[in-house]
Amino acid sequence: MTPIALVGLALLLFSAGFALTLWKSPSMPEPVDPGLSPVSWLSEDIWRSWNQYADPDGTAPIILPRVRTATEADRDQATVLEARVQTSAPSTMTANEATQALLQTPGVGFSYMQNWPMCCGHLGTMLSLTWAMQNAADVPFRFLEDEVREDWPLSSELSQSRAPGDAKEDLEAFFQCTSCGRLYVGSRKP
Repeated sequence: MTPIALVGLALLLFSAGFALTLWKSPSMPEPVDPGLSPVSWLSEDIWRSWNQYADPDGTAPIILPRVRTATEADRDQATVLEARVQTSAPSTMTANEATQALLQTPGVGFSYMQNWPMCCGHLGTMLSLTWAMQNAADVPFRFLEDEVREDWPLSSELSQSRAPGDAKEDLEAFFQCTSCGRLYVGSRKP
């Protein structure tokens, strides 16, 4: 066999193997309707995006949450919008109870070392960036003073509020208190 024929045969075998691999590879699963969010701290948008391709009874998606309680100063400075979800507020809880609740969140998805605000005695509801951009793009969401004081070494150089249009999508999440409608932003570790 000539060298050109050997190269041609090798390319043919490689192409056939590649095609077989693609044919045998599992395809993307069909999206499923995961239903309504079973917890008040995940908006319907977040719940659906986290669970659209998986069984919502998977492992806990929230790892090492950092619950931060809004102070009166935080509440005074936070922007208020009509509460997105008009439901009765969940019963009040302590920061320790809130952390345990977050750790027991059902479903899949992923949130690591998220600063999660508590306001009016319960966890803020995590909003999707899409919702925040459509409904509050220029509205400042407030970082809690506790997070700024403990987590930001250069806090004087950073704004204590963030509009969704200025968000660092992978590092910040937006929240709303379903009781009073106050808006907060919390950072997370990459």
